[in-house]
Amino acid sequence: MKTSIDNIATFLAATIMADGNYDEAEKIALGEIAEAFELKEDALINAVDTEIAVQEKLSDKSLKEHLCVASTSVEGDENMYIFEAVLEIILVDGILTADEVDIMFYIADLLAISQSDAVLMLADMVKEEPELEIKINC
Repeated sequence: MKTSIDNIATFLAATIMADGNYDEAEKIALGEIAEAFELKEDALINAVDTEIAVQEKLSDKSLKEHLCVASTSVEGDENMYIFEAVLEIILVDGILTADEVDIMFYIADLLAISQSDAVLMLADMVKEEPELEIKINC
């Protein structure tokens, strides 16, 4: 990956914090993402941990600005790989929430991925998660 580990961590941290939980399954997923991106696992986990600490102090508006700035430094066609990693983090805990879908759409937009492509990518990954629980805010 040519995109910096810190920029990748920005998107992953926002995704992790969308549901308010940073659990062991997400750390395992980060290890798998690091391997796929040919990054050192500890380095990615540390970058995500640091980024979570930064993002916890940001307002919603500031977080969106922070993600927007990070999106300007995504290299070439790496946007699709980063988005796939975002989806992996969203699904790893077996629960899909409205907040996770909101961040998914926001990140997709920043990475120049259409909403229809984002939904189709999510649907394709959901096929592999038969036990997925959907939480709707009604």
